[in-house]
Amino acid sequence: MESDIDSSASEIDEPVDSGTDSDSEIINFKKHVNAAPRQHPENTLTNGHTNHAQQPKYSTNFWLTKTETYLLHKRRPFYPCSHEGSCEEAHCRCFREKIACEKTCACPSSCKRRFRGCTCARDSRVRVCWKNPKCECAILNRECDADLCGTCGAAEVLDPVNRYDEHVAKDKCANVYIQRNLPKRTLLGHSEVQGFGLYIGEKVKADDYLGEYKGEIITNGEAGRRGAIYHHLRTNYLFNLNKDQEVDSTRAGNKFRFINNSNEDSIINCYPHVMLCNTVVRIGMYAKRDLKVGEELFFNYGYPKEATKGF
Repeated sequence: MESDIDSSASEIDEPVDSGTDSDSEIINFKKHVNAAPRQHPENTLTNGHTNHAQQPKYSTNFWLTKTETYLLHKRRPFYPCSHEGSCEEAHCRCFREKIACEKTCACPSSCKRRFRGCTCARDSRVRVCWKNPKCECAILNRECDADLCGTCGAAEVLDPVNRYDEHVAKDKCANVYIQRNLPKRTLLGHSEVQGFGLYIGEKVKADDYLGEYKGEIITNGEAGRRGAIYHHLRTNYLFNLNKDQEVDSTRAGNKFRFINNSNEDSIINCYPHVMLCNTVVRIGMYAKRDLKVGEELFFNYGYPKEATKGF
């Protein structure tokens, strides 16, 4: 949607220098997060050329046992670090928050804390990378990255030219559902339980991607204010995104906000999965089991039963 704000307003919207590594309060409007570029001596060879040698990296076990990089609900929104020297020496935000440095960070390319992507092989017999216990990306609750994962085929699958080409995607990375964003057909209708509901419009297999839960990204404080109003209205479209933010799909959401709640395992037929996609946390909805055309979708909101009596 195009903004109606006068162009003169751009004077107050200066990019934030991430080199300051600020811990200021997250705000509700768009914030520039480009890392200030830096020239590191270790990145350059004696002849002046860039050093392309294989860089060191930590093991998956390190990320699982020594950091919180995979605990997306405990993480704050990601802002790339930018500093001289190593992250340990600079005590940068990535180091302090025990998370991996990303491709957008301006720390040295030799930084061990950088996430380097997975090295999974292509295979036409399975969904490559998707829920693979050996895929570094899947283990750490990340979708594969077209810039980092060179062997699984993520780059080819995410190429806009190949977006609808299932032949290209057949033996390549399946752990890019949210980024590729090819939702299943769904239909909005009156629910058999309460108000409106969302129905599946095509046959779906277990763990298939249904679509993304979208909405306005707001702070927890704002979510608390709105939540009080939504509780009074006996409706709630808030969804926890990370430690500091929630998604509110009341005004800026899509059809997935109409999926109704259920606490019964026999009724629940889909589930949300929060993933780090290209440095941004997003919410995908997936089928819990095989679904037939016309089935109403249900998932567990995670709210106490008394809070969901009216919706």
